[in-house]
Order: sequence, then structure tokens, then C-alpha cells
Amino acid sequence: MRHKILIADDEISIRTTIMRIFPDCLVLLAEDGGAALRLIETERPDLVLLDLNMPVLGGLEVLLAYKEARDAPLFIMLTGNEELEMAERAMKMGAISYMTKPFELEVIREVVLSALGAAGGGETGARPWQVNKKPKEGGAD
Repeated sequence: MRHKILIADDEISIRTTIMRIFPDCLVLLAEDGGAALRLIETERPDLVLLDLNMPVLGGLEVLLAYKEARDAPLFIMLTGNEELEMAERAMKMGAISYMTKPFELEVIREVVLSALGAAGGGETGARPWQVNKKPKEGGAD
């Protein structure tokens, strides 16, 4: 089964760049929080990469709408360094992780696929964590 990922960010270059690293997934794109809410409702993605600072509705408002939902997707927040406090708030609201911009594509891919594997019962060893820089060489946690 192909995983369905929603990328919600107001910067088209970020949406399209991230989309390219998931060729085996069905990727949906949203340019703002309102579009993200509509796509979550109609398409039921498995995971949402959600920018904190977007027009119409911000990432926290989108996350809040699904905080208590039983069938909510997994949320990973995308944030600038100046928004770290909001990203930490999002984690308390149910986001499984956050990543600071600029980010490395291989880290995004690893975090997303690990999260999807853990949610689907896969053997990835994934767990919720914060990712804001490249992992150290040698696989040390």
C-alpha cells in the first residue's frame, strides 16, 4: 500500500523539492492552512509535513483541529529557527517531530519513512524525536 503524504507550506519550492524525495508515495500539496485542512478531510493522508507559518491558517491551527481526532494523521512540523518555541508547543499538541529550515532532504526522508513504518507496524525502530540538524556519522543517537 502506498503511503499518502501531505506537504503544506506556502513556499512552492519547498513543496516541490520535498515531493521529489518520495517517489513511492502519493504526495499531496497545500499552499496554506485552509487547503491543508480540506485535503486532510477529503484525502486522509497518513502523514502531514506542516509549516508553522502559513497564510489563511497557520500550522498550529491546523494541528489543533486534529489534536483530539481518532483518525488524525501523523504531523511533522516545518519551522524556521525563530519559531522554535512554537514548534515545541506543537510537539505538546501532538506533532511527532519538527524540523528547522533549512533542512537536509535525506533527514526529512528518514524521519518521514521511519514515522510511517512505526505507525504501520513496520520494523523501523522509529520513535518521536526532534530533528533540527544532520545526524552524527556512525549512527550514534
